[in-house]
Amino acid sequence: MSELKLLKAIWEIRYPPAASLFDNRGRIARRWYLRDGFEHWSIGRNHVKLYSKDESLSFFADYRRMVFDAEGWNLSEFCISAAKVTSWVTRLLRIRSFERIGFRVYQITECNSFETIQKKMTRRLFALDETDWEVFGGEPLDIAFPLTLTFGDHKANFKMGPMRNDQYENLLQSLNIKENLPKASFFIDFDLYQEKPTFKSRDIKKEYFAHLQDSGKLMQQVSNNILAHFGGFK
Repeated sequence: MSELKLLKAIWEIRYPPAASLFDNRGRIARRWYLRDGFEHWSIGRNHVKLYSKDESLSFFADYRRMVFDAEGWNLSEFCISAAKVTSWVTRLLRIRSFERIGFRVYQITECNSFETIQKKMTRRLFALDETDWEVFGGEPLDIAFPLTLTFGDHKANFKMGPMRNDQYENLLQSLNIKENLPKASFFIDFDLYQEKPTFKSRDIKKEYFAHLQDSGKLMQQVSNNILAHFGGFK
């Protein structure tokens, strides 16, 4: 099993209702259209969206939240762009307080067999023998391992398990990325978030970037530790 690869990253900011969004949807579209990878835009009654041609990159904002997501990027370039775009919109909308900020990543590593990973995870993570599984009708054909974790003032929704390439259909937008996925992989979905965060500096771009970098490195470290500890469930 190879090293974990960042498949998709999502940066979400939730805030109290920002009425200024309605007067600034056009300004947001004009500012980022044909910049930083955004090739198209759309404006709805309650939102504005910018996105690349294949939608592997997108930014969405309404009066309660904004989301920046990208597929196939490395951690460093994602943190730079996400902090730049979302901090600009934060200042434009004069957002002063936050309900929740979250950084979510999809990570994968290629494996030889879906069935092998599924069986190894079942035996390592569930202390159930054949008799126990008979209560459920037999051993599972697929498996996922969801957890809610705590890291200081951050919490995380965490899930891992084997994936076939066709199971990514609803998780990804880029056709090119989906067509080049391995037939079988070990998948980690890691959503690290903080509720009611406060920032010490008025430089919100700097604060966002630092938060993204620190969160990204933490998720990578924990994910790699899990993979190493369980030997990739080989």
